[in-house]
Amino acid sequence: VPSTVLLLTGLPGLGKTTLGLQLADAITGSGNIALYNTCEESLFQVRKTVKRLRLENGFIPSYKDDVDALIEYAEQVMAENPDKQLFLFVDSLQTLELNQEGKKGRHVTGQTQAVQVAWKLANWAKKTYAIVVLIGQVTKDGVFAGKQEIKHAIDCHLHLCTDTERYSSTYGARRAIMEKNRFGIAGLYYGFEINAGGLNFKAV
Repeated sequence: VPSTVLLLTGLPGLGKTTLGLQLADAITGSGNIALYNTCEESLFQVRKTVKRLRLENGFIPSYKDDVDALIEYAEQVMAENPDKQLFLFVDSLQTLELNQEGKKGRHVTGQTQAVQVAWKLANWAKKTYAIVVLIGQVTKDGVFAGKQEIKHAIDCHLHLCTDTERYSSTYGARRAIMEKNRFGIAGLYYGFEINAGGLNFKAV
């Protein structure tokens, strides 16, 4: 849905970046525009992962840590491709900063800054009808590492985890759970495997 903001979270190693790159590649393949902004890894590291995953369609890479600069670049890409839907990937939310130069008062940092960045991108998406995918970090216990207010700014929340219910029929399996969905059903989960070729979803 145009103007949707999706939060993608999960434990380290469960495939957040891999899924993001696969989605960006698929979006390009469908005839739309994917802008992938990374500050978690260098552009060289992203290129290396793309080659390992054998992605064929590509996407527009970006390395900007200032949210205003990122929005300006995204709008430039939109202007150059007026007939295509733009998907903006942010990997990760916690690495984007607000430009606070010349502003009076105490500068915001950390989680407060992440909340303001999320709201800024959400408001921008509503105005431009762009679709934004925010990759967020979690703690070692799998809990979202940020203020819960961020979840009010987003429309959907997809969480990657491992089934830890010992007596569950899918114990130890990887799951992608749609925890929030303003435009559909929430609470559904999908099983997936991850290997050198990326994430592969399967019936559970």
